[in-house]
Amino acid sequence: MEIMNAEEIPSLLRDHLQDLEIHVTFVQWESDDPEEDESITEFDGVLVKTSVSENKFQGFDGLFHFQLNHSDDISEILMDFPSGSEDVVATLEDSVIRIFGDESMLTLLKLRES
Repeated sequence: MEIMNAEEIPSLLRDHLQDLEIHVTFVQWESDDPEEDESITEFDGVLVKTSVSENKFQGFDGLFHFQLNHSDDISEILMDFPSGSEDVVATLEDSVIRIFGDESMLTLLKLRES
């Protein structure tokens, strides 16, 4: 399944991953060259909250909150998305959701079936 509108991401995540244990991989690029300035963050956690809202640059901001390792610690990931709907912003394939932002990608892998 492909999602073209960033505003549909919260419902996709709510329907498929909310409150489930997942492996999170967040990749962010600081330049146009994907080989340079790439930072990767990985952890296991539970998606507890997500939102997408319009920003002042006529695009969208996605905010994702994860509870880490059955603790009270929360990790927050912020992503920017373009305003147009000509690009794929998320895909769902089996138990993996990939979210494509401006200069970033978030991969969410379901660890256990509910």
